[in-house]
Amino acid sequence: MGFKKIKNDELHKSITLLQPSMPFLVTTLNENNSINIAPFSWGTPVSQYPPMMSLALLNKPKKQDSLKNIERMGEFVCNLIDISIAERAIAASYEYRENNKFVILNFAPAHSEKIKTPGITEARAFIECRTKFLKEVGDHILIISEIVAASFNPDYYSGSLLMDLRKTKPLIHLEQYVVKDGQVHVFVDTSCCKALNIPYVER
Repeated sequence: MGFKKIKNDELHKSITLLQPSMPFLVTTLNENNSINIAPFSWGTPVSQYPPMMSLALLNKPKKQDSLKNIERMGEFVCNLIDISIAERAIAASYEYRENNKFVILNFAPAHSEKIKTPGITEARAFIECRTKFLKEVGDHILIISEIVAASFNPDYYSGSLLMDLRKTKPLIHLEQYVVKDGQVHVFVDTSCCKALNIPYVER
């Protein structure tokens, strides 16, 4: 069976082929020093020495609040979460008229070591990032940041920082649908994990 080609005028849909993704919660500081929190999945490491990561945030047609805060403060925290707080992670993407959604959704701040912006205690780990440069790429802004500190919950990781899937299930997002009164999100259950031992090819 051959491949089906996506039409040129529909190539924007090809992004969906990159699913599933692993969303995380980004915390930033608002102008009044309250904590903003929002879920994103367009982030990845780009260097190990020194440790650096990228994050792409929407700039057009409307600039995201997290991006505004990062442009102003030059920092953010990437909070790695598991499926136990999936509902709150989705709710953190919504806009709220009153108060602060960090407070409304009952997140608790975790002290950061090197930057002002806190992480969240609900994370299994959080990474403190300081912005190196920003570049406009299409409808997003690409943020390249240096990882200046990182913390993790030892209950969920081995000594070599391997995630213990017996104790935590990473949040792996497959797809979403918009319905009349909200959103439906589909997540992957990692209850079954397969390990493959692949020997090197002899030369």
